[in-house]
Amino acid sequence: VRNKTSNFFAGYNPSINTHLQAVVKQDLLKGFLKATPEYEIEISINNSRLSEESFREQATAVINQVQESFWNLAAASRVVDSNKKALELARTIHEQNLIRLEVGSGSELESIQSQAEFSSRQEEMIRAEYTLRNTQDALIKLISNLEDPRKMKVLIIPEGLEKMLAPE
Repeated sequence: VRNKTSNFFAGYNPSINTHLQAVVKQDLLKGFLKATPEYEIEISINNSRLSEESFREQATAVINQVQESFWNLAAASRVVDSNKKALELARTIHEQNLIRLEVGSGSELESIQSQAEFSSRQEEMIRAEYTLRNTQDALIKLISNLEDPRKMKVLIIPEGLEKMLAPE
């Protein structure tokens, strides 16, 4: 069963819905009961307050970074001090073992072990001094405008920490 028609609307499906929507939005009460200059002044005052708060926040962050860097420097300084003492002790023990080896009351193994310990302490000392210098550089960068902190001729060395840390 074939149908043939010459009607133009025979293929038209009336079930297709078309839809058009236009939305216009206007803030009717914007600036209501406020004169334009006063409104702009109020906005400027609010912007000024926001800028002040932003500045305070940034200043607080910098102060916190400086404090943290100072305490890192204090800790690194203490590590260097303790490593100096350990290095001196290792040197003394090694020298004693060498003397004992010369007089015949010590073994060569003890001398080699003390030499290894002394070398290990030297390495730890080098690492501690490197960490101390990097921490000093970080603090110098925070408190100065130098791009290269090594240009500063003075080193920052925290002193009197025992008084600061002692309970009252």
